[in-house]
Amino acid sequence: MVSTTDPARMTADQRLDEIAGILATGILRLRQKKAQQYEKMENLSLDNGNRVSPYGTVRNAREGGTKP
Repeated sequence: MVSTTDPARMTADQRLDEIAGILATGILRLRQKKAQQYEKMENLSLDNGNRVSPYGTVRNAREGGTKP
């Protein structure tokens, strides 16, 4: 919580505590915002669950196919 005390009347330790509290709140908000963005991205996944390419099977060089 942000103090309403005039900083000129605060000790150095009180001012540092105030700054630390403000920074901690900002970091928590940023982490929460990023978590919400990741949740939205998971819902927008292009993965349809199929493990087979709609373009056919691609063989690798060991199987006698061509290199991509």
